[in-house]
Amino acid sequence: MTKRIHYSILTATFLACVFTILDAYQFPAIKYSVICTHVFLVRRPSNRIQYNYYFVDVKKDRYGIDQRFYNIVSAGDTIYIGRSAITKANKFIEIKRDGQMVRCNIGFINNDGILFLGFITIATFLTIVLYEKVPYKPGQQSLVIFFAIFFVLVFYLHLIGSWQSVDKLLKF
Repeated sequence: MTKRIHYSILTATFLACVFTILDAYQFPAIKYSVICTHVFLVRRPSNRIQYNYYFVDVKKDRYGIDQRFYNIVSAGDTIYIGRSAITKANKFIEIKRDGQMVRCNIGFINNDGILFLGFITIATFLTIVLYEKVPYKPGQQSLVIFFAIFFVLVFYLHLIGSWQSVDKLLKF
């Protein structure tokens, strides 16, 4: 690949990272009201610690929630799911309790993914700026390919939701 293609891929990756950050935090969300059908806890023991995963089921989907929200919600409650207006990525779940809306972030970027996305964004920007400083040409190409593939993975996780909301990965 040529230098021009590398710069194009890096620039597209950087702009896509910025778009994803804006999608997670700035772009408006559309709220959908659904009825909670089931709330449950899954315990995953490890050698030293036990992990608790909290879930809420609605008609067709399952969402990972935090312990605070798990203690508030029960089956039959009306909950509001907020999704991005542009990408339809999950952002939050809300429930009305005592006249206030209680919110739980369920989006991948809102929970854990901002660290990964921030790393990719900053590293991609630094690679654009310092591209000429890498003397090893195959190393330049490897950086470009690594950042592009890593961003595609992070964006995919952003679209499907948080780590806990992925049924196919946890196999319940």
